[in-house]
Amino acid sequence: MTKIYANDYLNIIEEKGKNIFTINFVYQNAVLINSLLKTRIILGGTSSEDYKILKFKAQTVKTFSQFKEDYKCKRGNSKISINDSLIILTNLSQQLDYIIKMYSKTFIGYNPENIIVINDSQFIYLGCQYLSEIYDNEMTLISCPFNQIEVFPSPELLNINEIPSYIHYKTSYFSLSLFLLYILTNDDEKYNDYLKENQHFLRFAKIDEWLKILHIKYTKLYFLLSRSLVEEPTSRNILFI
Repeated sequence: MTKIYANDYLNIIEEKGKNIFTINFVYQNAVLINSLLKTRIILGGTSSEDYKILKFKAQTVKTFSQFKEDYKCKRGNSKISINDSLIILTNLSQQLDYIIKMYSKTFIGYNPENIIVINDSQFIYLGCQYLSEIYDNEMTLISCPFNQIEVFPSPELLNINEIPSYIHYKTSYFSLSLFLLYILTNDDEKYNDYLKENQHFLRFAKIDEWLKILHIKYTKLYFLLSRSLVEEPTSRNILFI
């Protein structure tokens, strides 16, 4: 047995020579397990009855940082290609959509350390600690302290200065899209400019500047990012049209 990844909420173990991987959750987690099995992002996987163990076959399982290192070695550049970005978007948005519709929960943000890559082609999010319930008014509760910078935060998340606080559940749309914008450009300077800006409306000005330098302008992916990185949370969507 080889430990591939571990944090306070789960670990991933590989059975050497068998291409079998096991995700062991510390607590019951039907939400994440079903979001991967029912959507068929993970094919042929099995869950324990108590929803604490998920087993599946794969050639490789990597953290996202390991994936990026290998990617850079192969391509000479750590920017993620448009095609691979679309795969990441498809997998993560499909998982998110399932969680929202079937469990009325959302992720308050996307931390790349919790993104796991299967066979270099399937991307799953295991951010247990960032799952939050969606209430009837479409708001979600931020009740525990956490590092906002770790999760590609939406502006409304950055504005929180006390807990408990409520924000719109589509904070997840902004976070996922901001993560995609970052991996497409690998622009630390623009991301840091966004984080350091204290005024709400100026944060969106920084995002607009960032979008304008994208090499994918006027593609479907560009318009998707433009629609999901808007100020009004209720107007955000992650759809190709």
